[in-house]
Amino acid sequence: MTSENLAFHNVASSGIIADQLTKTLALVREFPYRTATELSIKVNPDVLSHDAIHKRLPELRRAGKLTNSTKRRCTITGRLALTWAVL
Repeated sequence: MTSENLAFHNVASSGIIADQLTKTLALVREFPYRTATELSIKVNPDVLSHDAIHKRLPELRRAGKLTNSTKRRCTITGRLALTWAVL
């Protein structure tokens, strides 16, 4: 097993990913139609990091919990970005 696979296994088995998924879903419920970056500024980075949010959003979409609603300019980055909403 590579060190990257081992790291993922350790995080997955510790429940960290499940916790991040739950927190990310709750964040989108509270702040729908926001970009990932806009969502990341709504939460303390010690609770849920910007990287974790960016990783978990597509996982929640694949699981059928979230959808991308529209594309618009992010109010933080100024770039065109997808927004997220709970199904």
